[in-house]
Amino acid sequence: MTITSRKPATNDSPIACVTIRCCPASIVAGTSMAAIFKTTKDAENGWNLEAKTQILDCLAEALGQTSTGSATVKIAARGKLAFPHLAQRTAAFYVRLAFNVQGIKFNTDLRFILLGRGRANLALMSLSPGKPLTALPAGLDRSLAATLARRLHG
Repeated sequence: MTITSRKPATNDSPIACVTIRCCPASIVAGTSMAAIFKTTKDAENGWNLEAKTQILDCLAEALGQTSTGSATVKIAARGKLAFPHLAQRTAAFYVRLAFNVQGIKFNTDLRFILLGRGRANLALMSLSPGKPLTALPAGLDRSLAATLARRLHG
């Protein structure tokens, strides 16, 4: 697996551009997003609306509409994720998805790590499959989140 990180084109942007390349036996997805608000108060208000476990209810509702005759996906578990405090505002959540695709069953972990400081709120999402596929290396989420946190502290 190769992980590269590059600084964004403008120095005032807190977004870290991360690319994950992995072996063919692994399905890994990762993305980061940023929201820059006009004021710190606006960022804190946005944080207070979004950094809650209820955000997982929206995901559950959307997943309920994705099953077909040959494939089903259900939420097997969800909740807060134990995660170190890396920024002024830090929250982390997980969802374990249970897939059944033409009789092949496997789980996938979807992790949301939210970071915020000042006028910026960031989100890191990663998708890591369970057996028989290859999962993300232990600690990768923390490493990627630490990269984003360093960008916040600029």
